[in-house]
Amino acid sequence: MELQRKDAYPFRLYRADILSNVNGHTEIKEVNPDSYLNFEPFTVTTATGLQILFHPIAWYGTEFKCNTDSFTSGLENWTLRWLDPHDEHELDAHGLQGVIHSVTAPTANNNNWEFTVDFGSAPIEAMEELFVMLATAGVTKVEVSSSCID
Repeated sequence: MELQRKDAYPFRLYRADILSNVNGHTEIKEVNPDSYLNFEPFTVTTATGLQILFHPIAWYGTEFKCNTDSFTSGLENWTLRWLDPHDEHELDAHGLQGVIHSVTAPTANNNNWEFTVDFGSAPIEAMEELFVMLATAGVTKVEVSSSCID
């Protein structure tokens, strides 16, 4: 579905976890488990030189802080690929499409550019491709966290 906001098209798209229709009344439900990836923060430097500082994250609310905004057009393309607005992804063995559910438009905050991804049922490859795109676009430092678990 497309949300009514002024952001670029990919950042207006939202995929609900559960959509039901009972007696003509549509309900949208989110499934946000209490579990999350919990670990001590650590830094990884990729072969391309991208430094990634990882904090504990929730797959449904992963926040990215980048040191430049050079990635914005790449993020739009990545979002459309992984959100799959035309439902072209095939279902996996568990009946899931393997897609993200939403991405917020990047915003400036204290010399960083921030956005959030709900990775939905997307595989880890979605995050890996996101890091490759960020590095290719000129991002050299990114911090990954989830304020929804702090």
